[in-house]
Formats: sequence, C-alpha cells, structure tokens
Amino acid sequence: MTWGVDYVLLAGDADAGNQEQNIVPVRYLFADESSLPLSSSYEAMDIPSDLYYACLDGNFNYDGDFHFGEAPKFNSIANVDEADLYAEVWVGRACVDREEEIQNFVQKVIRYDNLFYDPYFKEILFLGETLGGLFYSKWGGDYKDVVEPYVPEVYHLTKLYDRDSPMHQWNMTYYFYRLSQDPPILINHDGHGSPTSAMRLNCEGILTLTNEKYYFIYSHACLAGAFDNYWPPVHYKKDCVAEYFTVETPHGAIGVIMNSRYGLGSRNSIFSPSGALDESFFKALFIEKIREFGRANHFSKEDNIWRINENGIRWACYETNLLGDPQVALKNPVLNIKLEISITHPVNGSYLYINDKQFYVPFLKVPAIIGKLTIKAKVNLTPSSILEEVDFFIDDRLIYSTREEPYEAVWSDGSTGYHVIKVIAKTRYNFTASDQVKVFRVY
Repeated sequence: MTWGVDYVLLAGDADAGNQEQNIVPVRYLFADESSLPLSSSYEAMDIPSDLYYACLDGNFNYDGDFHFGEAPKFNSIANVDEADLYAEVWVGRACVDREEEIQNFVQKVIRYDNLFYDPYFKEILFLGETLGGLFYSKWGGDYKDVVEPYVPEVYHLTKLYDRDSPMHQWNMTYYFYRLSQDPPILINHDGHGSPTSAMRLNCEGILTLTNEKYYFIYSHACLAGAFDNYWPPVHYKKDCVAEYFTVETPHGAIGVIMNSRYGLGSRNSIFSPSGALDESFFKALFIEKIREFGRANHFSKEDNIWRINENGIRWACYETNLLGDPQVALKNPVLNIKLEISITHPVNGSYLYINDKQFYVPFLKVPAIIGKLTIKAKVNLTPSSILEEVDFFIDDRLIYSTREEPYEAVWSDGSTGYHVIKVIAKTRYNFTASDQVKVFRVY
C-alpha cells in the first residue's frame, strides 16, 4: 500500500502437507453452502484463497478464532463480516518449488508477452460436459450458453458440448489436436474434476501437450485448483491440475482460474454460484474492457459482493484463484499498430545546410545542401518492440538501414541538382510508414 504496487505475483508453492514446498503459505477462508449440489446437506469448509493477499486494509479474523473471513452469522463480534472483499492489489500465484518450474513459468510469460499479434488471438473454446442428474440442467453446455453472449462477434467461438454430440461426449481426437496444435487463446470449461484430472485430461495427459502458443483457462471443475495439495480428507504429494497446466510443462496454459475446492452448481435454476463468478469474469474481459487476468478475476468477485451472503456465493468467491501472472492480459484479437515517421533534419523550408549547420535563407524554396548532411528521423510506434528497420533513401537509392536509435544517416555525395530524401519505417506484420523532403544539393 505504501509502494504504489498494483499487481502482486506470489512466487512459491503452498503444499500444506510438505513444509519444504510450503513456500508462500496459503490462507484458508471460511465459507459454507447447502446442497448446491456438493452434497444433499449442509457443508462448511476453510478454503484456500489468495483473496487474503489482495485485500490489505481489513481484519480477516475479528473474533480471533481459528476461522478467517467468516460471514456475519458466524462472527461473535457485533455481527461483523470478517472478510475484506475489495482488493487493493491484483494477485496471482506461480506455484513453483523447483528450478524447472520457474523456467517453465517465466519463459511462457516472456513468450506470450512478446507475441504482439497472431490469428489465434481470435480463437475461443467453450467446453461443456455431462454434469449429472443433481443439477438444474445436466448439461454443462447449458451453463456456457449463459456466458456466450458476452463473447464479441470478432472472435471465432468453438463449442465442444456433450449436449450437442451424438454419443454425448465430444470428439477427443479433435479436442487434443486443438490443445496441442491449433490452440485457442481462451478456454471456458464447465464440468467435473479433481486435483488430478479436469477437462477430460489427467496430469500425465497435460504433460504430453505440445502447443507453443498458450491459452488461458477458466474452469468450474471441482478441486482442479487445489494448490495446497489437499483432496479432502487427505493431503497428497502430487501437484494439482492447475499447477500442471501452468508450471509443470513449458506448454499448456499461460494462466488458469480454477477452484481450490468444490465447484458449486444449482438445483433450482440455471443460476449457480460458480456460474455467477464465471459470467462476471467474461463481463470484465469484454464489457468492462479489463483485459488483465488478475484484475478480471478480482472484478468477478467484487461484481458479486452485493449477494455475498447468498447460498454458495462466498464459497465461490474464495475458491476462484488465479494461478498465473496477474498482469498478463488477454491479447487484442484485432491487429492494432500505430506507426508514424517524420524527417526532423533537414527541415522542409527556406534553409541552407552547410556541413550540417542550419541557416535561414528567405528566398530559398526548398532546403539547399552544401557538403555533409546528417539526415535525422523520428519514429512513433506502438508497440515499439515490433520495429524491424528504418531505411534511408536518396532518390530511391538505399544509403543506410538501422533498427537502433538514433535514426540517422550521413549523406555526403551526390550530383548538383534536386534530390528526394526519403525514410521508411518497417515493422513486423508488414506495416510501413514513410516521409520525404525535396532538397537541392549545391555541391
């Protein structure tokens, strides 16, 4: 709060059952639900939640008991809600505990960040499994139908739904091809899961992915994001699905939002607690234009604060953690480059240049050149990293190329008479800009 930080990456695993790998310990926040349809009865649990590290100006345990973030009905002090639900910083976690995981995570972030545009930026994949008879609808695709209207028309949305498949299960050959060879930039999933399997992949299957372009995953699957390595009622040694996607492989995902405990559906309507957070996440990305995944995740929680004490909402708010860099953003699906170049020396006007020294001569109609001239150009480019080169021409004859500032070239030869100085800036994706000035060389 005093450093002016906006984004915080928690760099360390939180294996609660292994002290050596409990590097950035988890804070458990207390929530309850009733028959949603985790079970047919009441359920209460301490849930791993990095919300605690994002909300910095509240006391998460007013009554000093063993539970943090309790709803007012559980707090013994004046009916106080213990949770600070508004974020001061946007948080994500890299669940790393060894050098190889650090390398995987960092290299993926760098490669994703350096990729300014690719056609896959327009690709989105929705996954909907068969949920079973305990839900209002047994089809995950029905819940994805609620989210679909948020996706702008510029995107190409592919839907793999058990509901729409003749055998009531999507084509796994095509699915694995998309994950490995023709990836989308965003995957949204509603289906079953555990710490060791989700999205119809187990952890070993995730390690066989070969994609070089990374996707972001938002999934409702139960326990797929249990980064404390806890599968109630026991701790286990194996990392969870979310960790496999993000740090265990150099392929897979750039980041995920997955549940650290059980995802919550609904029995009586299409509305569900996990669905509400999912819908708000897409609202953040495409309505509020919040492209950074960390910000969008916290928006999804704050967008539902007004109903925080409804059955299961607090639970879903606590369990939806971002495993990934919180400042990494969803790429723009449309190529958007701003490029300008201008010649700043010589100036187009009534000037005489003698060995680079400039003199104002009112009767001159174009710049006159005597001796050496340093041609100077200014480039305005967003993003600056995609500049390929700046070329300098005299009468369409290339005299110098550079990609480093200052953008300058020396011209000292040429016959007496009129000449055209021209500069061209070239970028990746074949964007160009140019400027030119007509001059008269005296000698």
